[in-house]
Amino acid sequence: MMKLHDSPADQATILLDFEAPAAVEVMHQVSEWRGFRLEHSAMPLPAAYEFKGAHVGQHYLAYHDLVLKQGDMEIDGYKDEQGRARIPGQDLRGRLTYIPSGRAFSGWAVPEERANSFSTLSFRPELMGEELEIAFSGHEPQPQIYFVDEALKAVMLKLEHVLKSSHPHTALYVESLGLALVLGLNDNLVRACGAALKRGGLGRRQQEVVQAYIMAHIGKDMTLDELAKLVDMSRFHFSRAFKVSFGESPVRYVNRERFRLAQALLKDTSQPLAQIALQVGFGSVQRLLKVFKDFAGVTPGEYRRLV
Repeated sequence: MMKLHDSPADQATILLDFEAPAAVEVMHQVSEWRGFRLEHSAMPLPAAYEFKGAHVGQHYLAYHDLVLKQGDMEIDGYKDEQGRARIPGQDLRGRLTYIPSGRAFSGWAVPEERANSFSTLSFRPELMGEELEIAFSGHEPQPQIYFVDEALKAVMLKLEHVLKSSHPHTALYVESLGLALVLGLNDNLVRACGAALKRGGLGRRQQEVVQAYIMAHIGKDMTLDELAKLVDMSRFHFSRAFKVSFGESPVRYVNRERFRLAQALLKDTSQPLAQIALQVGFGSVQRLLKVFKDFAGVTPGEYRRLV
């Protein structure tokens, strides 16, 4: 039996039992942020395996890039619309599985000969924000096996890219993705049980305080926590209220302000790109290039020549 990762007792643990363990090398990557843990596992060889796990205190969302010859999965207390407790799986590419806290699961798989992999997000709502804790405790979330949700898939792929990337990403960006994923999952779940989230924006004074703080600290790596604390909100509630008020997420708003400052420095100074990237808070030339082109449609060098 191979333990995919070592975890404290209150975290999810997945156990894999390969038919020929000596021939299998699972390539495993993991990162943690406040309230959630992201993992990516790649299995380059098509070895049959069994798996099982239990989640005490955490919820679990998996994104599959798997094609199976045979296999099925079972979650304690779950049956599909056809009354089946064990759910078969074959072409699982682009599908997701959600397992609520407190549910054990098990299954087996015989993969096709291809580059199979899966990514998982385990999270604790009470550490990600009071509103998320209330949302996940306000209804009884039900498991979902091998479901399709294009919005969740898109965010999961962005987080997977963060994990694989050799370039650092800001805490604000990663936390925003994590919160967006959990919020999207909750929206998916509450639609199923007929619940609804209350929505509202920031007050005018709150907007002014946040805007002033962002501009005063534009050159540093801000986090959602410090922005939310300015208006005495949780990260979850703040992210949602900010988007209602400004029409975009906190990370995009901050990137837009950094872009505008970079524009002014490119036009009015001869500073090198590396210095500008650090001064406006992007941290690297690669990040400056990506965000600048996203907003302007041209690279910083091209913009400097044009102005």
